[in-house]
Amino acid sequence: MKKKQAVFGIIFMIPGLVGFIAFVLIPLLYAIYYSAFDYGGRFAIIRNFQSLFASHAFLTALRNTGLYLLIGGGLIIIISLGLAVVLFKLTKTHFRLASFARVSFLIPIVIPAGVSVLFAEILFAGRGSINAWLGTETDWLHTPPYTFWILVLVYIWKNFGYFVIIFFIAIAGIAPEVFDAAKCDGAGSTRILFSIILPQIIPSLFFVFIMSIIGVFKMNRESYLLFGNYPNESAYMFQNFIKNNLDNFEFSRAAGAATVFLLFFSVLVFIMIHLSERAD
Repeated sequence: MKKKQAVFGIIFMIPGLVGFIAFVLIPLLYAIYYSAFDYGGRFAIIRNFQSLFASHAFLTALRNTGLYLLIGGGLIIIISLGLAVVLFKLTKTHFRLASFARVSFLIPIVIPAGVSVLFAEILFAGRGSINAWLGTETDWLHTPPYTFWILVLVYIWKNFGYFVIIFFIAIAGIAPEVFDAAKCDGAGSTRILFSIILPQIIPSLFFVFIMSIIGVFKMNRESYLLFGNYPNESAYMFQNFIKNNLDNFEFSRAAGAATVFLLFFSVLVFIMIHLSERAD
């Protein structure tokens, strides 16, 4: 029976494994290879990366992406966790309202990117609603540093509902007796949050952290539709740098930037896995 289950397991794994090798692993290895050679096929990895880190555009993209990841990722985790706690408490007192809120939080996820961009333009364009309310004529979409914060806002609005549901399920999975015991010992809401809820949902926190990073790098559609290939310097991201170099046939620079991102992401995930294991 075990051999039969193993055979069926391998059969079901084959399509996904083939897809991973063909569309992820091979292109990844090819990009790393391309980043180490110049256009003449000569090994020039040091010169390629020296040129890359001497580029103002690359350093700007690296700085902005790091800030975007730190600010956008941090804010979305804090907001999602706070809303999940409120939703968990609301479920005990107003179940129907809580159910409606859960569904409402998921609406931004299913809205197409074009609709999200249109909504942002209606609010923040030169003749948008914000200017009408404030009586100003500021082009928020193309004026730094507002451009950066608008991109952060769109990212949070687009993705927070998914994280709220994940946190809500994790909190709901904590045994009710734990909360009852804490209340009997005189623990307040803040103490319960930091001493019970957070330690119990560390795996979910780790998952949300990884997904928030992935979500940051999936915002290239919204960024392109809002600002085009060349946004102002405050919103020039990794995705813009790679795409612009590909459009200009600078394949080694694009591959080098992708390799830097891979190393950065791998180190970040390794640190999070280590911290998660220590917490467990």
